[in-house]
Amino acid sequence: RGIVFGSEVRALIACGLVETTHNHHAITDYLCYGSFQEPNTLRKFIHCFPPAHYTWINLTVQPLEPLSPQIYWDITSIARQVSSAPLNIVHHQALQTSLDQQLISDVPVGLFLSAGVDSTLLAALLAAKDKHHLTAFTFAIDSPTEDESFLAALTAQTFNIKHHVVRGTTQQIGEWIIDGFKAMDQPSSDGLNTYLISRAAASQGITVVLSGCGADELHGGYAHFQQLSQIYHLKRLLSFLPSPI
Repeated sequence: RGIVFGSEVRALIACGLVETTHNHHAITDYLCYGSFQEPNTLRKFIHCFPPAHYTWINLTVQPLEPLSPQIYWDITSIARQVSSAPLNIVHHQALQTSLDQQLISDVPVGLFLSAGVDSTLLAALLAAKDKHHLTAFTFAIDSPTEDESFLAALTAQTFNIKHHVVRGTTQQIGEWIIDGFKAMDQPSSDGLNTYLISRAAASQGITVVLSGCGADELHGGYAHFQQLSQIYHLKRLLSFLPSPI
């Protein structure tokens, strides 16, 4: 019994020292959520080490003792620091600071632009800084109900941003998807979307790109987010009922 560590699951598999049995619970999570829920991975005997943690391994003790990760930084300690300024001002300042740091680059910076709240907000802030050197990229699909290129084009036109719409054929997208899964250590739905648009941006010579991926959760960009508070409130009201499990 021993411990093997690495930055990717496939690196651990390549070493030949780890059993490669699939984790069926993790596969179920992927089908439900589009990603693996840490600490689970695709492989049953490979686990993610929690972020902002450390541990000690005593190699003189055999068999090795189970790992006991200890946290050294907690984001909640930062979140509890309440500012006296209005939340919208704090939010705006945080975005501006982040953008100023991300725009430090020796090459042109692009933007992944969809019809979402996150990337539209980034487009507005970036246009005020350097719209003449900004190129936005949108991946168009052949689905009238899911294609966001039209709304993204309106955003780019509003802010006078150079806009590049990538339209891939069904066959081309299928080939890129296969390449995308090969490039990822572990599959994820958002990761695949990012791969497709990143490949399109790279074909235009853009190698540094800003993305709002993940920020819809922060800004409540999905319609079902409006229902979450109602569900949470209903759960509190019904807390007196016994658990079904």
